[in-house]
Amino acid sequence: MTIQFIKPSPERFLRLKTHASETYAREMLRYGEFQGISESQKRAEAEIQEYLPEGQKTMGHYFYELWETEKQQTGYLWFIIQNPQIVDQRLQSHAFLAYIFIDETKRRQQAATLAMDFYEKTVAEKYGASDSSLYVFKENKPAVALYQKRGYQIIHETRFNLAAQNSRFFMKKILMP
Repeated sequence: MTIQFIKPSPERFLRLKTHASETYAREMLRYGEFQGISESQKRAEAEIQEYLPEGQKTMGHYFYELWETEKQQTGYLWFIIQNPQIVDQRLQSHAFLAYIFIDETKRRQQAATLAMDFYEKTVAEKYGASDSSLYVFKENKPAVALYQKRGYQIIHETRFNLAAQNSRFFMKKILMP
């Protein structure tokens, strides 16, 4: 499988943002953070708006569409570069994986591995990220397994909503010394 990583146009960015919000709302509902879809949708939209006050132009946020062929979109990738600074004449930063989505028909076919390879290489080489972190729902066993297989370690467990039935893991991987 070969995947192309393409920066979205402003119109396609809106599609990515909507997809991220809808997926996040469903996941919060699925993993017991909220009891109703309208409540989880409001939370997802508010959280994404807080992250992206300037939309696609929000500083430090990078977005990609994943395409297997010209006509077959495979997924989305959104990451954040945090605390960039020059140290000993080298750019150093931290990366945060905000959103990765692989179409259900493409899962377990190496699409997620290719997306993670692209993400980790890009943030390390282009943006000087020494580490990568992310949140994942604790009960999302396939995602937790993928991240652990790639060297991510569980740093702590947290609840984003005090009434939540389940929690999330905060995971981190050292990319380069």
